[in-house]
Amino acid sequence: MNPADRRRAWEPDRVRLLEEAKTLLDAALFPATAKEIGGHVGTLMLHYPPRTLSPSDRRIVAEDWLSDFGDVPADILQAACQQWRRSPNTYAPTPGHLLELAKPPLETRRLWLRLATEILERQKAKAG
Repeated sequence: MNPADRRRAWEPDRVRLLEEAKTLLDAALFPATAKEIGGHVGTLMLHYPPRTLSPSDRRIVAEDWLSDFGDVPADILQAACQQWRRSPNTYAPTPGHLLELAKPPLETRRLWLRLATEILERQKAKAG
C-alpha cells in the first residue's frame, strides 16, 4: 500500500468494524466488582496457610485489596490468581505480586483501546 492510500478516509464498513472493536475493548477494561475481587482473591488464599487477623484487621486488608484491584478487569485478575496458584510459590501473594502478573494483559488492552480511539478520531477528521 502506498502512503497516499493510508491517508485517505476508510470505507464505512472498515470504520464500523473498528468502532465495534473499540466498544469490545472498552467492555474488556471494565473493572472487577468487589464481589469478583473477593471471590478470586479469597479462593486463591484458600491454597495457603491462613493468617490470624481480628475482624477489623481483616476488613482493613480487604479494603486494601479492593483498592489495589479497583481498575483491573475480573478476567485479568482471575488469570493472575491462576498463574500464581500454578507457580511453585509456597506462600500467599501480596497485591503487588498479582498486579505484576496482571500488568501485561491490562497494558495491552489499554494500548489497543488507545490505538483504536486515535485511528477513529483521525478517520472522523478526514471524513468531516
